[in-house]
Amino acid sequence: MINRRKFISGCASAVAGSMIPASAYTKTITPLNILRKTAPEKAVVIYYSQAGHTRIYSELIAETWEKAGLKVDTVFINKADASSLSNYDLIGVGSPVYYLDAPANVQNWLSSIPSIKGTGAAAFASFGGNGDGQRRAAANILKMLSDKGGVPLGLDMFGNMSTYPPTWSLGNSERILKFRDRPNEKTYENVRAFASKILMQYGKGGISFETETGSIMSGKVMMAPSKLIISHKLIKNRCIVCGNCMRQCPTGAIDIALPKIDEGKCILCFGCLNNCPADAHEMKMFGKKLYGFPEFLKRNNIKIALP
Repeated sequence: MINRRKFISGCASAVAGSMIPASAYTKTITPLNILRKTAPEKAVVIYYSQAGHTRIYSELIAETWEKAGLKVDTVFINKADASSLSNYDLIGVGSPVYYLDAPANVQNWLSSIPSIKGTGAAAFASFGGNGDGQRRAAANILKMLSDKGGVPLGLDMFGNMSTYPPTWSLGNSERILKFRDRPNEKTYENVRAFASKILMQYGKGGISFETETGSIMSGKVMMAPSKLIISHKLIKNRCIVCGNCMRQCPTGAIDIALPKIDEGKCILCFGCLNNCPADAHEMKMFGKKLYGFPEFLKRNNIKIALP
């Protein structure tokens, strides 16, 4: 049975074979700035999440920092005000892995933010199952924060069940269900430990870290084959015009008034499928209807364990 990694890796390899090779290599990033404070007082955790795992991790990091005495804001990236970042001493950014890297919307947002020179920076990625590309995603987020003047303090990766609808919708539920207990309390202990480690590192200064660059086997190249075989339309007579999908969409690809999906903007995050309460978003792969993560949990009697 097909799964995401095998499918997109196979298709991307075929695409890559017709392109000029651009092998991945690692680059060591060293801090270019020093922290403007000796200890943080105000922090923000900015996250992107569609199925809820990254949001939970972000809230747990914020809770850990608050217990240490910091004033902390937790903000969904769609609502994040880049102009306010200079008000914080510590910035954490978290995202799931999409197509072996940080999602395009997260990278675009980080590219657009103003200087955060002297601000502590931390990054983390959430991933499904065994994962693939999770360190690349976290390291690239931290690099982009560093490029904006942030002082890198650390990165980490946290695993959970996969939330990729084609896998279970095409009959490969067992691959997902092997991780039905994730995230668990061990996961949350790791999140708390990461948050505490960042605060300890703040007192020591920035760190050097490695990031992967120059790879064509991620991002848009990995997404393109999937977009070719997944159809997506919004069924008007099912839509209850709640606007949830538009609020969650990271690229503004959905217009419920028309209704219309801008396939050029869509990054196949499946947020609309995972968050629509009326089953108004119809997505098909190889002609088979896909269903979202909440429905998958319901069908398998799974309740995500909270911290």
